[in-house]
Amino acid sequence: MRVFVTGWDGLLGSALVPLLSESHQVSGMGIADGDIADPRLVRARLDAFRPDAVVHLAAMTAVDACEDDEAEAFRVNAEGSRVVAAESERLEARVLAVSSDYVFDGAKGAPTPRTTPPVP
Repeated sequence: MRVFVTGWDGLLGSALVPLLSESHQVSGMGIADGDIADPRLVRARLDAFRPDAVVHLAAMTAVDACEDDEAEAFRVNAEGSRVVAAESERLEARVLAVSSDYVFDGAKGAPTPRTTPPVP
């Protein structure tokens, strides 16, 4: 399986990529590779690799910075996720997106629909 990982140089990505690489072809992008909310960049990266699945880990995660710059947090976290989802759908690649306990508390114990209100 061909797996593309956004945020592959972050805390979770740097732990996940070596594990995925043991049995899958893995590519991805990290913060140094460009803006996750740039549709042209994301399209080019995904088109070059043609993944079967996308693990979307890229996010602005510094809680204080997100609170200080809500517009940037929204641009990266919401718009970036929208871009990744749309481009993945275009390629018919499955998407796995990971949330933090600052968005959902995990008490549900099951996948969370995108329409669920935040429960930090």
